[in-house]
Formats: sequence, C-alpha cells, structure tokens
Amino acid sequence: MEIIVQNLKKKYQNKWLFKNFSHKFTSNESYGIIGKNGSGKSTLMKIILGYTSPDSGNIEYWNKEKKIKNKLFFQHSAFCAPYVNLIEELKLKEFLKFHFSFKKKKNISINEISRFMSLENNLENYIKNFSSGMKQKIKLGITFLSDAPIILFDEPTSNLDNENINWYLYNIKKIVNKKIIIIFSNNYNEYKFCKNIINIDNFKQ
Repeated sequence: MEIIVQNLKKKYQNKWLFKNFSHKFTSNESYGIIGKNGSGKSTLMKIILGYTSPDSGNIEYWNKEKKIKNKLFFQHSAFCAPYVNLIEELKLKEFLKFHFSFKKKKNISINEISRFMSLENNLENYIKNFSSGMKQKIKLGITFLSDAPIILFDEPTSNLDNENINWYLYNIKKIVNKKIIIIFSNNYNEYKFCKNIINIDNFKQ
C-alpha cells in the first residue's frame, strides 16, 4: 500500500495551516506527524481520510500497481481520533456488532473484542454511561482490531490513565511494522517508536 501526498495546501481564516505538504507513506512503515497546537495535524489527517478537502494539492492511494478510488479508501483504512463519536444510545455489545457489520475485523468474537479492551463486564451497559477513558479505549480497540492495512491515530492516549497508556503502547508496537501507521500528535510518548518523524510546522512557507 502507498499514500502519495502532493503539494497539499490548507488555509483557515486567512491563515495557512500548511503549504506544499508532500510525502509518500509506504507499507510497513510508521510515521509521527508532529507540530504545535493549531498547526493543522488533525486537518491533515481528515484530508488524508477524505473527510475534508485541501485548498489545493492531490492525494493518491495505491495497492501495489492498482490505484484505489478516493471514495473507496475507507475500505483500506481505520482511524481513531478524539472527535469521533460513538453511538452512545447503544449498549457496548450492540455497538461492537453494529460497527463490525460494516468494518472488516480480525477473526475474533465480540466477547474476545471486549476482553481485549478489558471491558467484558460492560457488554450490557450503555456507552453513554462510560467514562471518557473507557470511550477512548473503545475507539482504540476497534481501530486495533480492524483488518485494515492503513491505521491513523490522532492524539491516541487522550483521556487514558497510565495503565491504559501502557496498553496502547503494547498494542501499537505489535502492529507498527506490519501496516502503514500514521500518528498525529505533539505528545512524544504517543509516537516515540515511529521510524519517520515529520514536523508539519516546516510546511508554513
């Protein structure tokens, strides 16, 4: 798999978030996208995912020699971000069944997924009653267990305590050399294992 990003520009309220951002993201490589608060990291992630458009520039997605249509990129990717909303009116068991009804997962059961997240005692509880840390762990869990060759994380340890930060680090290191991993963060602990570090603040001019 490859993601080829060419000369992306994005402006917000007459201010350039970034200009001429170009990079090739390749299989079995890990990338940390760093920068100050407000530097455009989350915006860049949304552009790569196709959820928002750049002011100019181009992104291509390739699977070996075959170009992937932009509208089909979601079939090859999974992502976790603080602004992703869970369906809080559902019980955890219902949500997991619903999510993986349209997102390909590893060959494990709903009960195994809940144990992976240490939430097996909460399957019959409504997500709206979960703590912010539990909700973040659900987001991370379904991302880790998605059978996708491209994984993107935005501030992945938001709202996690030390025990669950270690859980994130343990699981991310298990997949870091097996997929395209892109982590958007200014927290060194979240991306310290990445082989490639890109500072978005270098793309302001």
